[in-house]
Amino acid sequence: MATIGHLAAGVAVARIAGPPHPAPVAGFALLAAFPDVDLLLPIAHRGPTHSAAFVVSVAVSVWLVARLRGSHRAARLMAVSAVAVSSHLLLDLVTAEAPMTLLWPFFSTGYGLNVTPLPMIQLGPGLLTGGGLVMTLGELSWSLVLVLIGLARRLS
Repeated sequence: MATIGHLAAGVAVARIAGPPHPAPVAGFALLAAFPDVDLLLPIAHRGPTHSAAFVVSVAVSVWLVARLRGSHRAARLMAVSAVAVSSHLLLDLVTAEAPMTLLWPFFSTGYGLNVTPLPMIQLGPGLLTGGGLVMTLGELSWSLVLVLIGLARRLS
């Protein structure tokens, strides 16, 4: 899934988990997109940053920073961070054709569902074709659904 969908999932997680303050919403949205940092690094895409170990390391890092800053909500922030980062892996399972090494560093086996029920934006020249625009609208619609889920939870 492209970044739009991951950011929207992070917004939904943040809105469901806590008060609608802009900083936590933005932070959890960024955490949901964070596994794609591998696109900027000299490592395989959907490798170590798309693993359970990465989810745990990010969540523990959030807990540690929160504790060092004296937060009494460190455990809650850790849990919500784990859900936000995990949302990335779950969305990639149903949108990406390439497998992910979910159990890295213990196993290098790639895992995937081999189904793509959610459309994935085709980056590059194909984005401007009719099919590319349809896929983009599809992802935007799924992203809107995720944001509305978060908003509905906070309005109730």
